Formats: sequence, C-alpha cells, structure tokens
Amino acid sequence: MLIAWTGLAGSAAAYAVFIYGLNRTTAPTAGTLSLAEPLLAAALGVLVLHERLTASALIGCAILIAGLGTVTAIDALRQPPPAPSPALIPAPGPSGVCPGLNENAN
Repeated sequence: MLIAWTGLAGSAAAYAVFIYGLNRTTAPTAGTLSLAEPLLAAALGVLVLHERLTASALIGCAILIAGLGTVTAIDALRQPPPAPSPALIPAPGPSGVCPGLNENAN
C-alpha cells in the first residue's frame, strides 16, 4: 500500500508542477520542454541507474537532439529582434534632429 501511495503521490505532484509550469510559459517553450522529457529520462537512467541504451535508443536520442536543435534555431530566426531600450534611443535636440545622426541625410 505504501508503494502505491508513493507512486500515486509522486505522479500527482509531478503533473501538478508540470501544469503549473505550462501555465507560465509560451507554447514553443512548453513544446520543446515536453519533447526533451524522454531524452532527460534516458540520460538520468544512464547516469543514475547505470542503464545501457540500445542502438535504437541512441538513434532515438540523436533524432530528438537534432529535432530540438532545429526547432530552437527556427524559433530564434522567427523572433523579431528586441526593441532598443528607451535609454539607448537618443532624444531629439532643440532643432528636432537626434544627435549623432547625419543631419544632411534626406
């Protein structure tokens, strides 16, 4: 009974934390983290439990890493560059021209 309770409580706590995190992140980030979950489980199995991955598991891990890298790169390319900080934008001078800009340019 204790083992069942520990498994049930551990699963419930893990899902509660997962849902809490989903509500506080963007869809691309949530998707990327969800895809990384099996990879993390395999890595923890190898590191903590000293399991050995089969060739198909290693191929699957490589595909997951390639997919996550591709999605991350595409997402980075799609995002617009950050807006400059208001402190970095020069204020117009008394003539209405921003200092540091070529005043003769049309």
